[in-house]
Amino acid sequence: MITVLALGDSLTAGYGLAPEDSFALRLEQALNKGGRTIRVINAGVSGDTTLDGLRRLDGLLQHRPDLVIVELGPQ
Repeated sequence: MITVLALGDSLTAGYGLAPEDSFALRLEQALNKGGRTIRVINAGVSGDTTLDGLRRLDGLLQHRPDLVIVELGPQ
């Protein structure tokens, strides 16, 4: 299985959306078409800045992702 970590702010978290409409879930669904097995971890937190994401990164890397997508605003 391939693991993708989506680290970001409210856009990644899916703030204001139904869970099934979040970026991470929709990305996972799109990547798994055709029989692949890819897991996307939604590490989005509304209001996070680049510094907040950096502070959380070590803990998130314990998931041992194969790929990390970063979507964060400035400090």
